[in-house]
Amino acid sequence: DTKSADGKSTLLHYLAKMLTKGKAAEGGALLALSSGNSQAATEGANAKASTQPDTIQTLVADLPNIETAAKLCWKDVCAEIDSLKASMNQISTQLEMESASAFSTSMGSFHAMASTKLSELIVERDGVIKAWAELLGWLGEEKKTQPEELFSSLHNFVITL
Repeated sequence: DTKSADGKSTLLHYLAKMLTKGKAAEGGALLALSSGNSQAATEGANAKASTQPDTIQTLVADLPNIETAAKLCWKDVCAEIDSLKASMNQISTQLEMESASAFSTSMGSFHAMASTKLSELIVERDGVIKAWAELLGWLGEEKKTQPEELFSSLHNFVITL
């Protein structure tokens, strides 16, 4: 809810104005900064507006997954990952207890493969959490803001252009 000095317009109003005027450089800089690419943001801000003839279409094209992100519940995703981790721990315990059984034989290779994939998923989730915190700071949003809230607002903004 960033407002202008006169309190009549918001950051979204400003962005809409810049986009409709064909200021592709400002829009590109915002998108680059929101993805953590400050060099591209600087280059985008220095670019001439004539390099992007259809700024609104470019913005929409730059955000192909915004609708999906708006529908995704991050808490549910994290809960699913935690559930997978708990299940893998149960399998590990069972494998240790029954090292010579048929269960061990059939589940051993699955467990090894699934453990690797789960570890990669946890690392990726942790990276997303860190990137999300940085994005919230950059946008000046509260730390408790959920991804679906922000992406829903951005999606609504894009479809109203």
